[in-house]
Amino acid sequence: MKGYFVHRRTQIWILFLALFHSPLLHAGTANIDLNRNDTYLIQGFDMDYLQKGIKNGTLIPDLEKQLQEEKDKKNGKNIYKLPATNTGRKRAPLSRFHFEGLPQAGFYKFGHFASRHFTYITPFKITESEYNALVNPSFFIAELAGTGWEIYLNGYLLESRIQFLDEAKEKPRTYNTRNIQVAVDKNYMHKGKNYLIIHVLGDPLSDLSGFVMANEQILGNYGDLLKHRDKRLDLIFIFSYLIVGLYHILLYLRRPKEKYNLDFGLFGIGLFIYLLMRSNAVHEVFIHATFFLYLVELVDLYLIVAPFLFFMDRYLAGRLSRFSKVYFFWALLLSTAIIIIMPITGSLRISNNILRTWHFSMIPVILYILYITFSRFIFEFRGYLSRHREKFGRSKIFNSLANTFALTEAGNLIIGVVVLMVAVVYDILDAAIFQTGITLTRFGFFIFVMGIAVSLANRFLNVYKQVEDLNQNLEKKVEERTNELAETLEHVNALKVQQDGDYFLTSLLIDPLNSNYAHNDKIKVDFFVEEKKKFKFRRWEKEIGGDICFAHSLDLRGKAYTLFLNADAMGKSMQGAGGVLVLGAVLKSVTERTLLSAVEKNLFPEKWLRNTFVELQKVFESFDGSMLISCVFGLVDEENGFVYMINAEHPWTVLYRDKTAGFIEDEMTFHKLGTKGVKKKIWIRTFEMHYNDTLIIGSDGRDDILLGMGKENQRIINEDEFAFLRHVENADGDILRIVEEIKKAGDLTDDLSLLRIESRIQPPQVDENEHRILRLAQEAFIEKRYERAVHIIESELSIPHLPEIWMILIRSLIKSKKYPEAQVYSCRFIAMHPGYTEFIYYAALSSFYARKMNLAADIGERLRLRQPGNIKNLILLAEIYRAMKNPSRAEKMLQEVLNVEPDNTKAREIQEKITVSTTE
Repeated sequence: MKGYFVHRRTQIWILFLALFHSPLLHAGTANIDLNRNDTYLIQGFDMDYLQKGIKNGTLIPDLEKQLQEEKDKKNGKNIYKLPATNTGRKRAPLSRFHFEGLPQAGFYKFGHFASRHFTYITPFKITESEYNALVNPSFFIAELAGTGWEIYLNGYLLESRIQFLDEAKEKPRTYNTRNIQVAVDKNYMHKGKNYLIIHVLGDPLSDLSGFVMANEQILGNYGDLLKHRDKRLDLIFIFSYLIVGLYHILLYLRRPKEKYNLDFGLFGIGLFIYLLMRSNAVHEVFIHATFFLYLVELVDLYLIVAPFLFFMDRYLAGRLSRFSKVYFFWALLLSTAIIIIMPITGSLRISNNILRTWHFSMIPVILYILYITFSRFIFEFRGYLSRHREKFGRSKIFNSLANTFALTEAGNLIIGVVVLMVAVVYDILDAAIFQTGITLTRFGFFIFVMGIAVSLANRFLNVYKQVEDLNQNLEKKVEERTNELAETLEHVNALKVQQDGDYFLTSLLIDPLNSNYAHNDKIKVDFFVEEKKKFKFRRWEKEIGGDICFAHSLDLRGKAYTLFLNADAMGKSMQGAGGVLVLGAVLKSVTERTLLSAVEKNLFPEKWLRNTFVELQKVFESFDGSMLISCVFGLVDEENGFVYMINAEHPWTVLYRDKTAGFIEDEMTFHKLGTKGVKKKIWIRTFEMHYNDTLIIGSDGRDDILLGMGKENQRIINEDEFAFLRHVENADGDILRIVEEIKKAGDLTDDLSLLRIESRIQPPQVDENEHRILRLAQEAFIEKRYERAVHIIESELSIPHLPEIWMILIRSLIKSKKYPEAQVYSCRFIAMHPGYTEFIYYAALSSFYARKMNLAADIGERLRLRQPGNIKNLILLAEIYRAMKNPSRAEKMLQEVLNVEPDNTKAREIQEKITVSTTE
């Protein structure tokens, strides 16, 4: 209820100020109100005629005679009589009258008309006592507008604002002058009859020509009239709006989330500008810039409604409405039109048409403001009504209404909003119709501001009450909270110890799995693992996470290989550690099984990798996608540095060769381990390392570096995957220096693990004899003397080092159809030089013709794992499986061929053979 009575007191105070501010109270006893006399308005201006009439005393009789003569004219008149009024105001814009030879003005005025001359004549009498009281006389005219005007007393010129001599050659200056005060030489005045003559040059169809508002015409002493013009209360009100606006903008700068403060601040500043443009002070200072002042006034008027609508939306509804946004664009359109049209045309009539259009658009604006205020008020009222139903009984409506007025934003604002809307409606009607010049918006806005002050005061009181309640019970609550915190801290500490114990046990289980069991001189493997989660358990400091590095030595088909793995398990701390534990345990089990099983040892490296990948995938699929692993794992041939590897959605592998780092991959091949529903062919990527080559494999912690913080305190994470290549080059491939380079770039945000493989395999030394034998064998092969080529090689060398010699030997044996010998040599060759994929095909082909079907199938499948799309190999495998009486497997190979080449003749022939054999 307190806020409600504050509103009432505020309204009474403002009404008292408005009454005290009335111009009628400022008029002194010596002032003569000229509007209490008739005024004659004639078209044209003839100073000689006027002076002659004043001198002879015939001016008024002539004007009355002309009035009688034109009394019945319907197509316009040249003279009108404005009757005397006791209100002190007389409104007479030229657009209200229909002059002869000119069109009649309508609500909207179109077309172009040059400025015309018009004359206002006001006869008045001065008694002897009034004459004596006028010590330093002057005229006060409230508002006079046009492209120019002049003021005469008894035929004597007092002041002129016509700024050109030849109106046909020079564009006239537009004036819209308010509160004109003109000093009078007392010698120009007469005791008895006097004549005030105002010559106006203006647009006859414009509301801004002539006496445009309810005009005052007063004759009095200069000092008394100066007090009449000196409306200091107006300036106090005007600058109070500026202060309020700047204060709310300051509140917004301190709390940017409360955007309604910005909206209200902009509205306050906009209203300050609008009222300042209409004040006497500005028109007195910028006496020759009234056209520009009017332009600023109109643009500001159209725009200031938008922040007011934004304020109401945000303050009462919490969001901007579509209606407010539409009005904002409408205001921009009107402002743009005014800014473009007025300076070009110089026509106040066009601006007045735009203003009238804006008047119409304010009808839905006012209705919307009332709607949003009353709807929010009703919503709050219903809330209080439902809560007070049992508490207040029959008086629930009154109490709910009082609480809504006093304690809610809508209640605090509703009276101010209603008063402000009434003032706005009146000011619009006054500008369009009444034109009294009385501006009520400034008072309505003051009442509205008081409503907001009450609303903010209520918020402050609520906060103060909460603080007071807290202070009263502070000691008790502090003691209770301290005891609760102590108990909670003790419980948390116990849980922390238990959690750290779990972490410690898990890390002990992971340690043997996160190890390097590969030790040889030719292939050097190094690890670096730093987990993000670090903890202390008793006297031990450990870390735990989802990264793992693993290396082990293996023997496959009598050759030594180094198994390597770098993996990153999904999740942090325990979840990631659980994935690493499962992965490490399964891979360790597969490795130990391979070391003990003759069957496993007899697998080619491609097949062993495929089988291991499938086994790991099935294990992690059982977790239903809750545990995913990205990894790179593979084998390195310790004799020649040939690498077999699979990348399961892990960061790409880096090759550091000749001081330059680059990726050996360019696309993702497989999804993470544990990804369900993936039906993709497994294939093995191969790569041959040279002497001193280094492979660097790392988890995504190597790229996810925190580079700094942004403007809004958001983290800036590195997104440049090539930055890691620069780190490798700067560190010269050294794993610890790479870590230093990464940490120099920024802070780690994830687990980081790096695995480094360096080849120290020296290339074989080839003597000149081998090159001589190669030239002789090539000559024999080109001459198709295949047996001669074989003889040269076999007789001179036991184990050639040059791959080209092996290639001529194998091709010559196949051309000679010596398949058993070709099979032996080709198997030896691909064991020594596994990178020559074409000769894997020759090994499978020669094994097939040598009738070693199982070996042929294994070699063919080995090639298929490297090159799944090799058509020749698929057809050969189909032939092999058909010969091995395995038609289903043969059909699978043929189907892969036909999916790519549906018209493959060889595949169709084999398919027919299989069909015939199965039907038989």
